[in-house]
Amino acid sequence: MNDTAIGMQDATCYESRISFPTDVKLVWNCCKEVYLLIQQKRKELKLRKGRMNYADRKKDFTDFQKTKKKARRTEKKVRKKLLKFLFRLLQHITEPDEKYQLTFSNKQAKRYSTIVKIYGQQHEKLYGNVKEIKDRVVSLSKPYIRPIIRGKETKVVEFGAKVNMLQIDGINFIGNEKNQICIYFRIIAKMPITIAHSVRLIISFLSIFFINNITIIVSAKSIPKIP
Repeated sequence: MNDTAIGMQDATCYESRISFPTDVKLVWNCCKEVYLLIQQKRKELKLRKGRMNYADRKKDFTDFQKTKKKARRTEKKVRKKLLKFLFRLLQHITEPDEKYQLTFSNKQAKRYSTIVKIYGQQHEKLYGNVKEIKDRVVSLSKPYIRPIIRGKETKVVEFGAKVNMLQIDGINFIGNEKNQICIYFRIIAKMPITIAHSVRLIISFLSIFFINNITIIVSAKSIPKIP
């Protein structure tokens, strides 16, 4: 590498192919997963099918999805019904578990814990006074995905993994901010340096590695918060 005195860094998002998540859709997917799991376990134990209003709740969900203008009041009403139905389904799993000692595979156990977490988050959002949910799950199949506000005109929110790209002398390094700054300071960097970065939060981390005679220039403004 010849020109290592300049490093350009920017944040990007690796989007994941998931359907756009809504609260109603997410709760309904949880209901469907738990219902199928209950039917599978009851069949293995040679028990009759449980009496559940699955068909009625499915009709409520499909009717809501077909409406073009989804009113907030109607959405809240459907979400309440689905949350109550999900709570009853989770109780149906615990009842035979106490008597027959149900066994779950690792995949089923992880999916079940994710569903319980989603139920807690949605219940807190619906009945609690919470403005923001920490580590909110937006996908049942990919619970590690997080919503990222990018501030674009076409896409306000993107769903995927947030990564940082550091470019030095035409070579790109992909990772998080901390690893890239450590690489830049310990291995590649020569003094003084110029860092072009679109987020000013990097400055707080750079203060940890403060060294004399280092010039840091931020050549971009931070993205304003979206109200």
